[in-house]
Amino acid sequence: MKGIKHALSFAPGLGIEHVSGRPEGTSEAIILLGHGSREQTSMDAFQSFVSLYRAEDKRAIYFGFLELSSPSIPEVIDRAVGDGATHLWVLPLFLFPGRHILCHIPQILEEQQKRHPNVVIYYGKAICSYPQAARLLAVMVREGLQAALPIGGMR
Repeated sequence: MKGIKHALSFAPGLGIEHVSGRPEGTSEAIILLGHGSREQTSMDAFQSFVSLYRAEDKRAIYFGFLELSSPSIPEVIDRAVGDGATHLWVLPLFLFPGRHILCHIPQILEEQQKRHPNVVIYYGKAICSYPQAARLLAVMVREGLQAALPIGGMR
């Protein structure tokens, strides 16, 4: 990933709101990436999740998908750049670092970096890379144990 820089964190208060070395007058955008799906309920859930995050962060927040859905990664990058963004944080909402995170997305980002040479693209890590993910898992387990329903009538 020659032209792509790694973003170290993606949540407010964890670092990217104070990235040093960025010239005055630059504009930043955060692009949240999902896998994509043919299932509308999955797409609705992803968009609702992004909307919840937008309420927490007043920066320009975009979303895109690796495959199966629109907007694609190139489409969302073109949109953010067209809106004036000069620094993009592309953050994959993928739990673990599989082939999509390690190979497919970086290849697409390298192509986009060549198309937009005056834009700096930062690439985030899988969700499991952040210590806060374990705290979220603890909440999910605690609430899941309270709300779980038996499968097939087993008790």
